[in-house]
Amino acid sequence: MAARAALRVFGAGRPFPLRAVLAVAVLTAVAVSVSAEPPPGAALLKAAGPRWGWRNLTCPGCRLLFGALDLALQPPQRREDQLLALRTSAAWLYDAMAEAWQHWLPPAALRTLRWVRGTWAAGFYTAAVWPGLRLVSLNMNFCSQANFWLLINSTDPAGQLQWLVHIIGHIPPAHCMRSWSWNYYRIVNRFEGTIAAQFFGHTHVDEFEMFYDEETLTRPVSVAFVAPSVTTYINLNPEPRWQRLYGAREAYAMAAAFPADWDLLIRRFQDDERLFQRFWYHFHKGHPPREPCLEACKAALLCALRTARSADPELCRPLRPARPFAHIQQLWRRRRLC
Repeated sequence: MAARAALRVFGAGRPFPLRAVLAVAVLTAVAVSVSAEPPPGAALLKAAGPRWGWRNLTCPGCRLLFGALDLALQPPQRREDQLLALRTSAAWLYDAMAEAWQHWLPPAALRTLRWVRGTWAAGFYTAAVWPGLRLVSLNMNFCSQANFWLLINSTDPAGQLQWLVHIIGHIPPAHCMRSWSWNYYRIVNRFEGTIAAQFFGHTHVDEFEMFYDEETLTRPVSVAFVAPSVTTYINLNPEPRWQRLYGAREAYAMAAAFPADWDLLIRRFQDDERLFQRFWYHFHKGHPPREPCLEACKAALLCALRTARSADPELCRPLRPARPFAHIQQLWRRRRLC
């Protein structure tokens, strides 16, 4: 059913024509922690609905597009119960999201945002940003390593990976379960000419993840931009007031911002220590780093930038100096906040 719905949205499965490659996405999300039964939690989110308008004060007329947050369902045993089609304990949350976001989303998007009885689909949608450009919001709870229901079916249980052009989600692909991450990587390769950009969050820092062709792992085909957060973690500039910090093309002297340019930037980071330290500063959202990123740290970070596919040591082999992938993974775990 989810596949047929997606085909209807895209027009019998034909690739959506992409005439515009630039877009401004105003993204926000809400986390709801629920310790009571679903009805009180649903009432809590529903009650917050009328107050969403204040988010538009700094940008009158802006349209807000949302992605489902990975902390949306608590405690964890409630997460995606509908995967087994046994209970509907998460349905109230997806329905409340649809009600709160209905001012910005078309009816077709609201239909897939709500839980559909008898299916596994919920929490994702596609919407036209303007003529020629379509945005896709994925429900990354269906890839989360914390979602133990995925041990039953981890490839694409919601049937949501067929919606493509501009993709937004919460958890970056490299942080997902291996089977889901590799399946997603394969889809990005297949539709490299259709996907204009990808936007994720979750890590709380400013970074990106590269995608390469699966045949040689040398030709860059796409890049996922991982946006930093405004969470009040120390050493990460928790300032709630927004201002322009930098522009990537100006800060890194990039000729353009295509995947090949970001791949070249990683190689430049290897040889230009001053340029890399500038990235390390931006990585912390403009907050002075707590510690310098020296040889081992640098190798791990550059490997992370090349690795949009979970647990794949092959993507880091071209980097210098070469380090054991297990050691690099250990360094990753040490610096991760999520």
